[in-house]
Amino acid sequence: MHAASGGNGDFRKILATPVTRRMAREMGVDLASLQGTGPQGRVMKADVLAHTGNTARPTPEKAPPPRAEALAADEVRPLRGLRKSIFRNMVQSHTYVVPFTFVEECDTAA
Repeated sequence: MHAASGGNGDFRKILATPVTRRMAREMGVDLASLQGTGPQGRVMKADVLAHTGNTARPTPEKAPPPRAEALAADEVRPLRGLRKSIFRNMVQSHTYVVPFTFVEECDTAA
C-alpha cells in the first residue's frame, strides 16, 4: 500500500495506475505532491505531465539488442518426456481456447 502524508499530517492512499507511477518515478515527480483529477482523486498521466510542463510522454530507453556471442552460446535441446507433453497441451490449449478475461468490481463501502 502506498500512502503519503498530507499537509495536515493525515495519511491517505495515493490512487494511481502502475503506468502513472512508473512515469512519475522516471520523471522524478512525487505523486503525493499532485492533486489528482481522475475519479476519486486518482492521479492521471496528464496530471504528471502537467506538473512537469511536458505535453508529450517521455521516450523510454530501449534495451540494447542481444550480442551475437550470446545468441551463439544458446543451446537448443529437443523436447522429451514430461516437457514435451506439457508443451503439446499448452499449444493445444492456446489453439482451441479463446483468451478471455472477466473482471467484476463491486463497491461495498457504505
